[in-house]
Amino acid sequence: MTTRTTRIPAEGERPAPSAHTEPPRLRGRGLLALLVGGFLANYTFSSVNVAVPFIARDLDATPAQLGLVMGVYATCFAVLLIIGGRLGDGYGRGRLFVVGLLAYTVTSVAAGLVGGVWWLIAIRGAQGLAAALMVPQVLATIQATTRGPARLRAVALFVATSGVGTAAGQVIGGVLLTLDVAGTGWRSVFWFGAVVALAVLPATPALPRTGGDRRGGTDAVGGAVLAVALLAFLVPVTIGPEDGWPPWTIASLVLSAAAFPGFWWWERRREHGGGSPLVPTSVLGHRSVRLGLVMACVFFAGYGAFMYVFALTSQGGLHQSPLVAGLTLLPFAVAFIGVSMGLGVVRRWLGSSVMVVGAAGQITALLMVAAVVVLGRPDPSQWLLQPSLVLLGATQAMMFSPLVNVVMEGVPRAVAGLSGGLFSTVQQAALALGVALYGGVYTAAAPELSLTGAFGVCLAIQATTSVAFGAMALRLRALGRPG
Repeated sequence: MTTRTTRIPAEGERPAPSAHTEPPRLRGRGLLALLVGGFLANYTFSSVNVAVPFIARDLDATPAQLGLVMGVYATCFAVLLIIGGRLGDGYGRGRLFVVGLLAYTVTSVAAGLVGGVWWLIAIRGAQGLAAALMVPQVLATIQATTRGPARLRAVALFVATSGVGTAAGQVIGGVLLTLDVAGTGWRSVFWFGAVVALAVLPATPALPRTGGDRRGGTDAVGGAVLAVALLAFLVPVTIGPEDGWPPWTIASLVLSAAAFPGFWWWERRREHGGGSPLVPTSVLGHRSVRLGLVMACVFFAGYGAFMYVFALTSQGGLHQSPLVAGLTLLPFAVAFIGVSMGLGVVRRWLGSSVMVVGAAGQITALLMVAAVVVLGRPDPSQWLLQPSLVLLGATQAMMFSPLVNVVMEGVPRAVAGLSGGLFSTVQQAALALGVALYGGVYTAAAPELSLTGAFGVCLAIQATTSVAFGAMALRLRALGRPG
């Protein structure tokens, strides 16, 4: 009796040439569809952040329920991401992307029709599951269908549109809430996403056919254990700070701490036994992949926290309208897009130091923003704030795009869905973790220091974590993986 083992190339080793002379190529309309999918997932998270006060008034929601409206999307999104990526590997990435896009459209329409907060929470969870089917296919398809400069351009576009989605959620959400189109209020924020999804649907037939190899079977046990581990971590992290960490949240975190090693043991056993694990442990054996994922966790925890505390401070501490608060971040978004698109030029200037310089620049920008807001309250000068935000957007682009490449390059093309799933899972889990941890610091510091003072404390902490990011970027450079 023989067993079939799936060998993952060692770090730095090139995979054997494929029997196919040319991989399927990703062209304009197909790439557009993928990029819009990434945009929508991020737009949905940030736009609802702006709409939360309006949802609270309309649906008579408690603070804990509002926390679930925000947190359940990211939680369900994170839980299914790796599974969604591997389903794309097995059943076809283009097919899974279309299924996710259609499910996102239906759930977005439904979210705008609900009459009670618990219905909204349930639909937000379904919306997160839909996004988890769609988003991993973006990076996986880019990895499977592009090479060299074409891949760098596609990744730069993905990073740019993802950043645009986050900032545009704040701006578009603010505009829609201000206009109150036909009296729809916060509901139009969801319906806008559905309209964009329907508009891009005709472009999906241009997606190249990749994946579709079902020979390895489905790792149902691994998927279930991973779901338990993530849910047991993200749910208490989302609700615990709001409810004062009741005993069940602590018990849930203990369960999560036990489930993650159990997941690793099962995946290792399945891979060594010749099966097809959900996450091949040999991939995570690559030091650059492990380090890249830790760096992604640090980056996105800070990024999500910044967007969260900035929204709270601008609307609560500085008494800005949702529209003004969103427009304040517009130059930040423009800088992020511009540097993401021109990252090839930046790489030629800085070489392998691009992420290190980006981390140093982010530290400077965070401290500048904190100083302007804290010292300039209650009406900080936009002439001083905007250059700081532009620098922040530019330096974050220098950190984000190379980081995506580090993870993609470490994952073999045969399991390309794993790269999108791994990176996006860490991204969503870190966003939820950052909002919870920094939100707790913000809430604790506000009574003593005011909202603007608490904002300054949070940015000082984020600057400290940026030092750790820079140190890890130096380690990556030593490994010969500058991103």
